[in-house]
Amino acid sequence: MFTALFNTHKAMVLTSLRRLVVPLSTRIQQKQLVGLQLHSIHRSISSEQNVDLGSSSDSKWPEHSFLAVANTTLEIIAEEVSNHIYSSSSPLPNADVDYSQGVLTLALGAPYGSYVLNTQTPNRQIWLSSPFSGPARYGWHPSVRLWCSTRDRHSLVQLLESELSSILQVALQFDLSSLEHIIEGST
Repeated sequence: MFTALFNTHKAMVLTSLRRLVVPLSTRIQQKQLVGLQLHSIHRSISSEQNVDLGSSSDSKWPEHSFLAVANTTLEIIAEEVSNHIYSSSSPLPNADVDYSQGVLTLALGAPYGSYVLNTQTPNRQIWLSSPFSGPARYGWHPSVRLWCSTRDRHSLVQLLESELSSILQVALQFDLSSLEHIIEGST
């Protein structure tokens, strides 16, 4: 009788474990697939950016002007992502957007992780931490009116649009045209 009870309990435990392991392996495979897609997108973005950007932003840029452009950029990104993740059709029911004091956090939940963007006033840069493409620093390039990577010159906006569109399953577009008014007013 003890053996029969033990075998029944063992079967129940194994069944429960299988239910836990299968979804976990499925989530890992999904994250790996999205990661491969995003890596391919990132490579294509980097190879497309062959324009001469001239000099990037530096400490000569007045702090108030930098903060106006950088904070407005982060606000535009926060608003656009919020519109999609808080909609009823969002594939990420537990995602969250938080923007405070120059730091934007896009917490997308498992298996995607979080994006963190923050202003670096002394360097006149925006720093990004992406769960897929990793860390990057972006300077404002007035000649092309874009935040471009200090390493390989890809656009911050183009990278985020590609990565987040893939995750959110929508075509995101961050419209930075409102920066023109700020830039004109600060020069």
